[in-house]
Amino acid sequence: MSHIQGKTLKNLTDEMMAIGVDNEQDRLMFKRIFILYIQMAFLLPTTINKISPVHLAPIFKMDTITERNWEAHVLNFIIKGITDYNLKK
Repeated sequence: MSHIQGKTLKNLTDEMMAIGVDNEQDRLMFKRIFILYIQMAFLLPTTINKISPVHLAPIFKMDTITERNWEAHVLNFIIKGITDYNLKK
């Protein structure tokens, strides 16, 4: 998955549109890219607009993706952002 880190929303959109869903490996890759896209566009947007480690974490356990505590994931992201901002002041 290291080839994904650093990509932008535009890159992810292009990859989602180009990927086939003919086999299980392609479907899994599509799901991973989709989860990254949703995080970057809606749940965990950043000013840098590139995939970061926080975006990558959920896609390594796709079999339990629906059981993930997304509320805590987003809240921790917000708390970290506020803490980092306050430390810079």
